[in-house]
Amino acid sequence: MQLNCKNKYQINLVGIGLNLYLCVTKPNNMTTINSNTTITAKSICDSDCIFSAYVVERKGDYVRLQMDGKTFSKKVKKSFDGNEYVLALGSYSMAPAFK
Repeated sequence: MQLNCKNKYQINLVGIGLNLYLCVTKPNNMTTINSNTTITAKSICDSDCIFSAYVVERKGDYVRLQMDGKTFSKKVKKSFDGNEYVLALGSYSMAPAFK
C-alpha cells in the first residue's frame, strides 16, 4: 500500500503480525492570526453579540491587541486541530475565543 503524504508513521504490531500506517496531514483551512487584522469572537450567551479586537503586531507566540482604546499583549494558543486563537478577555469558563 502506498501513502502519498510527507508525515508517514509505521506502527508494527509484532504479536499479531500487522503493520499499520498513519498519514498525518495539515488541513488547508487552518486559521492563523496576523498583524494589522481584526479578529472577532461571539459571546457564548448571545450569538448576536460579537467582540472585535485589532491586532497591532505579532511577535512569535504573542500578539499586541487593541480593544476599546486600550493596548495589551496576549499569548496565541493553538487548538487540537492547529487553529490559532486568543483569549483576549481573560481565561474563564465562558471566555470568548478570538479567531
